[in-house]
Amino acid sequence: MRKLLTRLTAPPVAAQTVLRYSNWLQAGYPVRAQILDVWMVEVEKTAEGRGKIEIAPR
Repeated sequence: MRKLLTRLTAPPVAAQTVLRYSNWLQAGYPVRAQILDVWMVEVEKTAEGRGKIEIAPR
């Protein structure tokens, strides 16, 4: 009974998805700055806090 009450009263746990992005393009490269970085921001906005994109260091 105690486990059942704990499950009913515990706050929901939301898992966040983390995508790790690796690229050989430099940070100021036009394709990365004008397309890829903008795309990553839009993905995070659309995910509404459920997902995040991490950029791997070079």
